[in-house]
Amino acid sequence: MPRIGRDVCKALERAVCEGPMVRLAEQDENALDERVDRVLTASRATWSFRHRAYVFADLFPSGSAADLLKQIIMQRRTVRPDRGMVSCPQSVADRMCDEIGIGPTVRVLEPSAGHGILAAEAAARGASVDCYELDHHRAEDIRQASFAHTVTTADFLAIPPQPAYDVVLMYPPHRRDIASAHIVHAYQFLRPGGTLVALVAPGLVRGRSRAARALAELYERAFDRTGDMEFGEVQSSTGIHLQTELLFLYRGEEEPPSTSAGPTGTDYAAASTAAKALALIDDDSGFGTARDNDPDWPADQERAAVLALRDLHTALRARDKSTQPEPGSRP
Repeated sequence: MPRIGRDVCKALERAVCEGPMVRLAEQDENALDERVDRVLTASRATWSFRHRAYVFADLFPSGSAADLLKQIIMQRRTVRPDRGMVSCPQSVADRMCDEIGIGPTVRVLEPSAGHGILAAEAAARGASVDCYELDHHRAEDIRQASFAHTVTTADFLAIPPQPAYDVVLMYPPHRRDIASAHIVHAYQFLRPGGTLVALVAPGLVRGRSRAARALAELYERAFDRTGDMEFGEVQSSTGIHLQTELLFLYRGEEEPPSTSAGPTGTDYAAASTAAKALALIDDDSGFGTARDNDPDWPADQERAAVLALRDLHTALRARDKSTQPEPGSRP
């Protein structure tokens, strides 16, 4: 992009930063033109009508846009550093919550929450929100922001389904196989009559992985609709424009159990020793077949098994420690 003109720089100098948000001065917002918008969106901010501000979702919730804005003004160029994982843009979070009418008394889940921008938007509308996030630092940021009812640091795919939520809001990992697994698993957390809304890449059900097949089966009974997105409204962490759409799934009053695309049903943790748990994995034909036939399987399924074994190992150590004889006592 060419260097930023002085009038745009003046408008940015008058802006006020509130955490990850940039709020333009009233005279600049009223006279907002494409030049200011291009500068901020090229730096991966999106306009939020509800906040009347530009929001840097990948700085949410504890990051500050002040240094970033200062850098833009000093260099008179847009700034597109790789700031790590990019969350769902604020403009999309607004739309997702609008389309399903989130408000007070609604119980919402954001799985693999990342920075928690979907959860924050739902909470701002009065909903009670729970989050799961694997990364400890991102989970702690959400806790410190205090908008979520609960924040659990865990691999969401390893969490047993709890069909207790009115709405699931999610922006799953953009890789199609992993996204499919997350959606199929998250759907099982909906109560009857609940709705899942996901920001996804088009064509998830065209894959050949087990997760894609499970999602295709879920489409047959739960598909509600898709919502078109403008190309480039969502970008990767390196600024690449992504083709996306909104997926809406509805859970009916009575449904057969979903085909699992996450951890297998074998209760590894029920084994009394790690060796027995490994034997259960070896004897699980479903696990072995999927592992051998699906190149995407090990990333999710074997990780779940390892997590189960780790929990078992911790429990066994605690048991052994509690049963050790006191010093000086007879065996």
